[in-house]
Amino acid sequence: MIVKNTNEGWRIITQTNHAFLATQIAQALKENFRTEYWLETLLAISNHETLETDFNSGERINNLNLPIDFREATSSKKELYSKIESMVRKASNRSIIVGALIAEHLLFLHKPDINKKSIISLCEDTIKNAKSLHKIDDITFEKMYGVVRFCDRLSLMICTEELPDLDRKFEINDSLDIGKVFLYLKDKNIKVTPWPFQKETCSIYIEHKLLTKSHFKDDSDFINVFHKSLVESSIFELSK
Repeated sequence: MIVKNTNEGWRIITQTNHAFLATQIAQALKENFRTEYWLETLLAISNHETLETDFNSGERINNLNLPIDFREATSSKKELYSKIESMVRKASNRSIIVGALIAEHLLFLHKPDINKKSIISLCEDTIKNAKSLHKIDDITFEKMYGVVRFCDRLSLMICTEELPDLDRKFEINDSLDIGKVFLYLKDKNIKVTPWPFQKETCSIYIEHKLLTKSHFKDDSDFINVFHKSLVESSIFELSK
């Protein structure tokens, strides 16, 4: 989960809602970024964070009884390997192409930390088998995964409020086939250049919950408060 301590309380964005925001971003892209496997690409984006990354595994609160942001959470190698294997196999049950794109993303994020050959093989074989079965060439697969990585990164920047000062630009990444794409702020609006979206402006939203309780007895207490809290939403306008 993505956690921010505000004056009003703990703002919690689930990993799955971050993935939904990434899917909104993908759906708004220009059509020339799409391949014939666009549905599979969208499914990979929406499923690259699963329910396991919300509350079903890992830490929720720290030793001070405060919510833990995903960037601060720790996990063992065993937990990491179990998560990767579960995500790739479950995604592949939807479509091996979806599994391949998620496998590629997990390798991008975690490969330096993976010391277990069977996990690397699972990911690489899933990618290889998807390409072979559906006759997807490397350039097409790279284009598909580029969309996954771009949308994940921009969504995460918005969710974590990783936004530049008014006189600066932040690079999103260069995974789309238009080179480096940058984000900057102007008159409190989010500007993206070069512009990758279909319409002149792009409206997206993120949902979160605000937890007014300052400390939590244990994981169960935190999850109970989370589920009882109302959903709130924030709208973001992207423009040239």
